[in-house]
Amino acid sequence: MAGTPGRDPWGAPRICYLLGSLLAGLLSPGAVAFNLDVMGALRKEGGPGSLFGFSVALRGQLQPRPQSWLLAGAPQALALPGQQANRTGGLFACPLSLEETDCSRVDIDRGADVQKESKENQWLGVSVQSQGPGGKIVVSTTFFFTFNIYHFY
Repeated sequence: MAGTPGRDPWGAPRICYLLGSLLAGLLSPGAVAFNLDVMGALRKEGGPGSLFGFSVALRGQLQPRPQSWLLAGAPQALALPGQQANRTGGLFACPLSLEETDCSRVDIDRGADVQKESKENQWLGVSVQSQGPGGKIVVSTTFFFTFNIYHFY
């Protein structure tokens, strides 16, 4: 029956699908990964332990001149000077060039109030999205804390 809990519309119990998937996963060989474009592959490097490239997005800049960028998230990048933290994560902009070390950190924490915000281990750069040429960029963080200090007299 279609309304019976634990069954699909064709009548097979859900546990059969679960066990079948588990068995197929155990019997199949390991996954194989490959690069589709072996001749034009770009390699970019970030700081050690920064998880540079955890997330990436392509960005088309229109002003002041048209240019393409690779945006790379690095959730464990070292903090910028003045952030009063050790590791905050970060966003890096890399030109589409053959140079491996030409990425620069995007300073998106200007005006942060270190008295009200804790950026230690916030994992900035865990997700990076771009709207496309001339559009907006979204970079997310997993752990970001704000706090208020109340004085009672």
